Formats: sequence, structure tokens, C-alpha cells
Amino acid sequence: MFGEARLNLLFWIITGSTAPFWLLMLFFGRHRWVKMLCHPWVIPPLLGGLHIYTIYLLFTITSAPEVPDASMKGMREFWSQPFLFLSLWVHRMILDLFCGMMLNLTKEGEGAAGKISLVLIWLLGPIGLMVFALRYWANFRERR
Repeated sequence: MFGEARLNLLFWIITGSTAPFWLLMLFFGRHRWVKMLCHPWVIPPLLGGLHIYTIYLLFTITSAPEVPDASMKGMREFWSQPFLFLSLWVHRMILDLFCGMMLNLTKEGEGAAGKISLVLIWLLGPIGLMVFALRYWANFRERR
């Protein structure tokens, strides 16, 4: 069956699946071939296969647990199921990558500030997205 070692391996596959694209964007993000490869409508949908796989495992190896109640404790218990956690994790990895790829396509993705925003999105998700959004809207107002 699917033991702890295999769950851990799947966690690292999910985590590592996005890393090459982040590194390409950080070190070679302005190159045309990187912009073509690291396109938000190419890689994130392909990585969606990992999300489908975790959901498949959930329903073939176990079954989705019921949410005990609509409280923090109930939600914590619900997401402590390994396949649900992996599904949530891959969901986060893909959405953060999508946001990073969108940033890389914009003017705000250039320079040191763009790299800082990219790292923040990679590591802190919504906080990096907030920094990107603030820079985007500040520059948008200047362009008008």
C-alpha cells in the first residue's frame, strides 16, 4: 500500500516539480525561451496532473473524510488526512507558480525588485502577490 515513505516521496516530487521553473525565472527570466517555457498557461495546467493524481489516490486508497464541523479544529482534522494534505499542497504550489509566471511576463518582473517579488511569491505566496500588485498598480498609475 501507500506507506509513509511513499507519501514523503510524493511530497518531495510535488515540492520539487515547481523548483526548476522558479530557478529559470530567477536567473534567466528575461530570456525569450524562458518566457515561452515558463508561461502561466503551459506549465501550471500540466502540473495539474499531480493534483488529479493526489485526488485519485484519495478516492482509490482511502476515502475522503467527512468534515466533522465547520470549526478550525474540524478543518485541521479534515486536512490532516495525508492525501488531502498533498492535494492542498500541490494546489498551493501550482497557484504560486502561476502567479510567479504572470509576474515574469510583466515589466514589474524586471530588475532586482522583480526578483524579490518572485522570491516572495515562491516562498510566501499571497504576501509576494501583494508586493507584486502594489508595484503593478503604482506603475500603472505612472503610465496613465
